[in-house]
Amino acid sequence: MRRRTVILFVASLVAGLLKTPKKHKELPNGKTDPRFFVGSWQYTDQENRLHHLTINPDLELIIDQKPVKGGNVETINAYQLIFLDALGYHLIIKANEIGPVEFFDEADNVNYSLNKAN
Repeated sequence: MRRRTVILFVASLVAGLLKTPKKHKELPNGKTDPRFFVGSWQYTDQENRLHHLTINPDLELIIDQKPVKGGNVETINAYQLIFLDALGYHLIIKANEIGPVEFFDEADNVNYSLNKAN
């Protein structure tokens, strides 16, 4: 009986460790590593058109191979990257522990689900 208890304890400990969510890599000063948001994704708009969204290492936002003009990073934290475009609208990349999962376009007031680009 004691052996069974030890085996169950070890099994539950291992399962708990495997399911522990991974945290974003943080820099020594407590800021989020901006490279977490770097990559390419796809999303489908309301008219079923496929779009490509890319964030390069300089944190430049590119949509359908066109850089967002006048855009700059306004805020970055563990779960979102907020761009401000030339017209004053926010473009928000929302993330979870794995990476970016949603794109919000304030101009259209629409959320788009992001899928990793091939």
